Amino acid sequence: MSKVTLLRLDIETHAPWRIAAPETASVIDLPVATDGAGGFFAPATSIAGSLRSHLARSARTPGGPTMAVEMLGSDRPVGGRGEGAPITPSALRILGTSVRVADPGRRQTAQTAMNRHRAAAEAKSLRLGEVLPSGSTVSVYAEYDGELDPVATNALADWVPEIGGGRSIGLGACALTGIAFEVLDLTTAPGLERWLGLDGPPGFSNLQTEITPTGRRRAPLFDIEVEIVDGLRTGAGAEGNRLLMNRIDGEPVIDGSSLKGIFRSRCEFIARSIGCADACDEALSEGGAGATGDGDTAPEPGAIARLFGTRDRRGLIGFEQAVISNAECEFRPHVAVDRFTRGAASGLLFEEEVVVRGRFRIVIRPLVDAVPPWASDLLAQVLRDLDEGWVGIGSGTARGQGTIRIVDRSDWVPPASLAPETLAALGRQS
Repeated sequence: MSKVTLLRLDIETHAPWRIAAPETASVIDLPVATDGAGGFFAPATSIAGSLRSHLARSARTPGGPTMAVEMLGSDRPVGGRGEGAPITPSALRILGTSVRVADPGRRQTAQTAMNRHRAAAEAKSLRLGEVLPSGSTVSVYAEYDGELDPVATNALADWVPEIGGGRSIGLGACALTGIAFEVLDLTTAPGLERWLGLDGPPGFSNLQTEITPTGRRRAPLFDIEVEIVDGLRTGAGAEGNRLLMNRIDGEPVIDGSSLKGIFRSRCEFIARSIGCADACDEALSEGGAGATGDGDTAPEPGAIARLFGTRDRRGLIGFEQAVISNAECEFRPHVAVDRFTRGAASGLLFEEEVVVRGRFRIVIRPLVDAVPPWASDLLAQVLRDLDEGWVGIGSGTARGQGTIRIVDRSDWVPPASLAPETLAALGRQS
């Protein structure tokens, strides 16, 4: 190796994000990862996984090795398979990262699993987590064996990075904002001295060449403004006997997990209504799509499970957090009922914060470069049901809360029925 290229990739987050460290959990189930000095930490493995996924979609020549193999090496053989096959070492090594946050405060989040039969929160499933604010910067430091040619440089510039978990519920959206590199000739004394004298991040601060990333970001499948009709409540925060909405910078928000749960539940309802219950299964029966019969390939999940994800596989779409603008809130009193006396239970008066007026946007983004057309058709059906009041958002929908209406109807054409390709994808037999 006579030459080596030093690289710095700068990433800026556009949404709250987290890389969790569940091994350090105590009161918080999913605390954010920190280093030994208490600073926030972005593991290089997380960055490498996102970059590999991007580079795997491109190759220099049709049928040739992908850029992921050329730059990050071949995958390690699993379970002894592939013994004797040539293994390509990684030419690109991610040496480390540094994290700078716009606001040092962490925000706590809360999620609950849903019981599909009762359409309510599952008992004892509350999970507390932490997220870091949007506007954070993650710098990635790497070195590459040899010089980067234009093909490799363009592949890096077109990267849409992803950081941390929760991508399908609006966390971790970010963009590549800068690329800097410098080629060192190790056959010369200055080049070798520069390489051997690297002192961590400061050594990558003034690299000689900078290029501008493409700034590519996947366009949303849907970006629709809606207004609250009769009051809306989500959130798990409490202050005394008051249940509060989740807020960001003082504005009430609807977490992406709430929207994802509503859309998934309604898609499953639609599938079952037309006799396609298999579309909801996280794994179809053995011998179904994706199964080889020799145990090498796991059964393929149903269409809706593929769309929204499973325990072992990320979905195709993500739901952004929805900030409610011009929100007007009020507290509505409630009291628990004593099941024996059928009267008010003593000492159980509480109040819920409800947004009675306001607007927000439902933004659904693809997490892959190509989402099948049937997915958009199915999601449009759910938007129509929300707009017509067949299903609501948040709690209290059985007592007149959660109804929304689409504001700008000039760009909204409600679908009349499921398209034939959607029925086929769900498994409907003609």
